[in-house]
Amino acid sequence: MTRRALTCAGLATVLLLAVATAALGATYAGRGVDDPKVRVAFEKERRAIKRFTIERARFFCTDGDRFRADTRVGRMRVDDRRRFRGRFTNADGSVSALVRGRLLGERARGRFRIVSFFDDVECRTHRVRWRARKQPPRAAASLLDSGHYESLSK
Repeated sequence: MTRRALTCAGLATVLLLAVATAALGATYAGRGVDDPKVRVAFEKERRAIKRFTIERARFFCTDGDRFRADTRVGRMRVDDRRRFRGRFTNADGSVSALVRGRLLGERARGRFRIVSFFDDVECRTHRVRWRARKQPPRAAASLLDSGHYESLSK
């Protein structure tokens, strides 16, 4: 093979890797609209939302207690209108979450609500609106890999 052919083959490989990396998806991160202490982050891969993470959601309980907690929900399908929605519950049914959102190019927005039961006490978030932006690749890994989360599934 000639030097030019090897150079072209090398460039083609680099381009294929760049296209494959772009096809893997993007990470979005943002905050609550009404409560800026709330953080959200998620991955978008093709037509699905994965690893939707909610941090510092504020709960209000029937016994007067208030606290903040983190959770991560499962996979959600993105429809043709670039919307996603999921209802998730943990293994024993004590925590359930409803997440909705819409992708708007480099941005996303939506809302979530979480309800949790502890013995005779019900704790819930109000409906929390959020906004997020697409993140650079290096920032994305740290956002989704940090913290301890109770995983909720459909």
